Amino acid sequence: MENGKNESVKKYTMSFIALALAMVIPVLAFVTVTMMIKPQFSETFLGELSAKYDRLRSVDGEKVVLIGGSSLAFGIDSDAMEAVIGRPVVNFGLYATLGTKVMMDLSKSGLSRGDVVVICPEMDTQTLSLYYNSEAMWQACDSDMSLLLHIGKDNIGDMAGGFWGYAASKIRYANSGGLDVTGVYAKSSFDEYGDIVYERPYNQMTLGFDPNKYITLSGEIFDGDFIDYVNDYVAWAHRHGVDVYFSFPPMNEDAVLTTDEEEIHAFYHFLHDNLDCEVISEVGDYILDAGYFYDSNFHLNDAGVPIRSMQLCEDIMRAIGKTDAVEIVYPDIPEVPVVDDEQKPVTETDFTETAADAFIVEDFGEGVVISGIADAGKSLDTIVIPREIGGKRVLALGASAFADADAMKTLVIFDNVVQIYDGFLSGAAAIENVYIYNTDCNSVAIGAELLSGLGTPPTILVPYESYGSYVSDYFWGIYAGRLSVIDPPQ
Repeated sequence: MENGKNESVKKYTMSFIALALAMVIPVLAFVTVTMMIKPQFSETFLGELSAKYDRLRSVDGEKVVLIGGSSLAFGIDSDAMEAVIGRPVVNFGLYATLGTKVMMDLSKSGLSRGDVVVICPEMDTQTLSLYYNSEAMWQACDSDMSLLLHIGKDNIGDMAGGFWGYAASKIRYANSGGLDVTGVYAKSSFDEYGDIVYERPYNQMTLGFDPNKYITLSGEIFDGDFIDYVNDYVAWAHRHGVDVYFSFPPMNEDAVLTTDEEEIHAFYHFLHDNLDCEVISEVGDYILDAGYFYDSNFHLNDAGVPIRSMQLCEDIMRAIGKTDAVEIVYPDIPEVPVVDDEQKPVTETDFTETAADAFIVEDFGEGVVISGIADAGKSLDTIVIPREIGGKRVLALGASAFADADAMKTLVIFDNVVQIYDGFLSGAAAIENVYIYNTDCNSVAIGAELLSGLGTPPTILVPYESYGSYVSDYFWGIYAGRLSVIDPPQ
């Protein structure tokens, strides 16, 4: 009887082991295959993280480390700052999609006694939270997996869950011949300091600012857990002889909603009461004319970079006890060139523009914005955005513009559209495909909630030759899983 019982236990154990192996072996094989594929993201914007990390760890002497998001990548001249401060400057800001937390976590292994850290994240609810994008982090580590050793232990589970999306993308790009990444959102846009040196001559936003990202200066945009995490980081830094300060990103004046002096005073009061590090900057010094920005409310163009760099120099110098004068020069605001639409080639497709009476439009400065669908368009299964309506160029698609397009399965957008508002498809339950005939993804301004208000997001089809730029773009990249190509070559 006992032997029979033991035999049953043995069979159960062996069955369990066999089942476990059947589940684990394919997973291990998949992971191994993924790791054996050559890096696919090393030349993308995210691929710059390893170079920034190497510089952080290799710079000798007491240094200044700037922690934040892309407003640092787009807004600092490290070489010029070093000359003024007299210390090495490490630009440790890259991408809001990674989150501020990961930059603080990674910075710890490169800090030494006597260093100075300035935390200056974008004034946005995502960057002022413990937001963490594991798939983006996998992509950033694609060419240097040693970075994984220095992520926060509390994000290990997130990384495990994010591996599958990263692996699927890596395999897909490898099978298609790899990503061809060009433009400002490529690793080649950075110099040896980790500053973007890609030419950015003027403000390329149609309105001069991004209406998807208004800026509010209030304690309400700070997550409580983020504040606690910053304060824990400050305590850790002090134990290791590192000073930590808080400053601000450059902010587009036209996008800032908070202008009342009492509200600004309340904002400062909140920061001083809740942060365990000194706020070394005046927020007004970082609110700049829209003409100094490039493609977002936090990204500076070439003329804006020296303003922010020297302003931050002055604040840091004062914080560390140096009294040398810092000259802050405001360059002339760059003029935006006039686009001659008549010289722009017309996109050739098999689609016919939908009649103007299908749309509700509103004036949009030099053109019009489609704000809704009229009765004539509600039953159409394919809607093709016209290049012009009433003699004016169609420049933008408004929020919930297609809420009444109940039958629409396909939406076609040509390169005349330069602004698409968050939630523009909200309520369009039948939508399956969105064609975007624009080879320059940087010329179409979008936000992080582009596909909000939909149960099943559509496939976004873009020109084959620009696919790599779209999937690696700062803005479009967050929709990489929804992107496909228009008429790939056979």
